[in-house]
Amino acid sequence: PPALVACWPRGGGKSSTVSFMLAMTCLTGMRDYCLWAGARQQAITDKVSGVGALLAAPRVRAAFPEQTALYHDPMTGTKVDWRQGRVATGSGFAVDAVGMDQAMRGALRLSSRPGFVILDDIETTQQTPYMRARVAEQVTRAIIPTQSDNAALIWVQNRLHDETLMSSMLDSKLDWFRRRVVSGPWPQIEGLEVEL
Repeated sequence: PPALVACWPRGGGKSSTVSFMLAMTCLTGMRDYCLWAGARQQAITDKVSGVGALLAAPRVRAAFPEQTALYHDPMTGTKVDWRQGRVATGSGFAVDAVGMDQAMRGALRLSSRPGFVILDDIETTQQTPYMRARVAEQVTRAIIPTQSDNAALIWVQNRLHDETLMSSMLDSKLDWFRRRVVSGPWPQIEGLEVEL
């Protein structure tokens, strides 16, 4: 599918929407391995834990017992609880958290490459041009090449200022994805009036 570039404002529900999408991906079996990347490892780890919380909800477990069962290690046959930075289920679904501040060489789970890759707030306001170039290199050399041939790719990010990677993507100066659908940019505040 074409990549989705969602330039939504802060507080626009970017991470919550992605969490629901990943939970639905697990429950419907559309993809078996997902990679969720963000600027900082701890922040993305917390977001992946949120997917686990959605799947662990009693009503979800009652409706989808197989999809939300704990993962069984094929080598030992033991149940493996969800650990920090990874949610894996008995149906074969897994989502891993990857921080841009951590080294990443490639993503492979058993014999599966990521069928769903999410880039979530990979830029910060503190980044210099050099740091943005490093992020671009990580995305193009370490993350995008790890995806499977039919992977779905989403980039959710607010537009921080005119020099960011997201701004370059919106202006078509940055061409990470051959085909893409763009949603936004949507303003944080509409109809703002200032009175002095």
